[in-house]
Amino acid sequence: MKFDKFLEYTVGELFDVQLYIKNPAHLMQTKVLLETFPEVRKVIDYNIEYLKTDEGASVICYATEDYANYDNQDILYQGRFPKHTNEVAIGGLLSQSFHKQIGDTITLIKGDNQQEYLITGLIQGSNFMGHDAAMTNDAYQALSPYHQQSTLNVYLNDNINIDDFIQMIKDKYPDTFISVVNNMKTITASMGTYREIVSMLVIVIAFVTAVIIALTLYLVMKTSLTRRKKHLGIQKALGYTTSQLVLQNALSLLPALLIGSLLGSITAYYTINPILSLLFSSIGIMKVNFEIIPAIFLILNFIIIFFGFIISIFVALRIRKITPYSLMSH
Repeated sequence: MKFDKFLEYTVGELFDVQLYIKNPAHLMQTKVLLETFPEVRKVIDYNIEYLKTDEGASVICYATEDYANYDNQDILYQGRFPKHTNEVAIGGLLSQSFHKQIGDTITLIKGDNQQEYLITGLIQGSNFMGHDAAMTNDAYQALSPYHQQSTLNVYLNDNINIDDFIQMIKDKYPDTFISVVNNMKTITASMGTYREIVSMLVIVIAFVTAVIIALTLYLVMKTSLTRRKKHLGIQKALGYTTSQLVLQNALSLLPALLIGSLLGSITAYYTINPILSLLFSSIGIMKVNFEIIPAIFLILNFIIIFFGFIISIFVALRIRKITPYSLMSH
């Protein structure tokens, strides 16, 4: 799975630069200006505000003009994004906490003002542990009449150096912005620890899996050799070499390894996203849809079969101790 995809499910929408405008009255003018730059793919007005529900719960609210402009449409996992001034999409965990579903209403409060909104969809993400909401600028304006948008999210074209673009903006328009932030650098820095934790988990899981495979094969081969001890001794008496018998017994496990790894891969292919959704739902990520690459499973199958075959050969080397004389002496 790509780390960018993991970031999308964790933090939501990914963009390159975040600009804070000094004079909100010039927001649209600045947006149009930025869209003329060849380095810029698109610009979205976007604000984050803090609200409360009528039951006293804190909610982080995203406000933008049109959610169709989002790159990450997976933020919405059920229903549709809000379009009108009386509509809102809320976080999955928020909907569970207050038993709200699509078609219900929720009352949101900002200061002394409160507004009732129709829930049109459910969104996901670990921001604020799933207690979030998304609405249009007009919908938020109905709740906070004196609010003015002051933030722009800038999406750059591929292969554009973000820091160079930021420096150019600062040099050209030193009095336009309160601050210009490299958002991708901020996100990757804050998520670096999680990435290391995930990498360590993968290593630990791979190690535990290898140990389980090795122990299982050891027990199976040891039991098989014990039961077939006389038969193997007879084969040696007939002229079979130790190498031939070791290879023969190791190869006999290949069909089981092949079938087991294939069945495991097929099961994982269809269940990994539902299982991850269940695991991540406690932090607000309700429905993941990671891209599963079949080639990865083929490589893993080959590794498992090869590893199992090598283990089988090492365990089967016990055949060296089996001789016709040792069987007759017992």
